[in-house]
Amino acid sequence: MRDEELYLAIGRRLRARRRMVELTQAQVAQRCGLTFQQIHKYETGVVAMPVARLVQLASVLQTPVSNLIGGPEAETGASQGYLRAMA
Repeated sequence: MRDEELYLAIGRRLRARRRMVELTQAQVAQRCGLTFQQIHKYETGVVAMPVARLVQLASVLQTPVSNLIGGPEAETGASQGYLRAMA
């Protein structure tokens, strides 16, 4: 899996979870000290997010990080590579 595909997959999971907990991009951004534009960029896979930000977003969205990076798929080399690269 290419990096861009991984960023997009994580972004889609992020958006789905945000909608599930009924938060807007602005609300998530405020809780993280970001702009809603930055959340939008993460959700659309335009930019990669640092691991620390991924952990923060998972906390705000009340979900394990593994759910955002692919749940059981987190054991794949692609997801592990993402975590190593962003650390």
